[in-house]
Amino acid sequence: MITIDKGVARPAKPSRTREGKFPWDTMEVNDSFLAAPRKGKVLVPKHLKDTGKKFSQYPEGDGYRVFRDA
Repeated sequence: MITIDKGVARPAKPSRTREGKFPWDTMEVNDSFLAAPRKGKVLVPKHLKDTGKKFSQYPEGDGYRVFRDA
């Protein structure tokens, strides 16, 4: 038999940011991070492309090193 509980508070939803798991918005020009291991390149969020920020990626080990260019 399943017991029905009343008055139990719901847990808070985890907050989601546009940044996600990579530090896109906090990067300055010439900063980089290593996204490893990866099967393919890291997808740059569209909202960053619209702001004029530019990023480049180069294979490094099993992952990719992502640089902020502008």
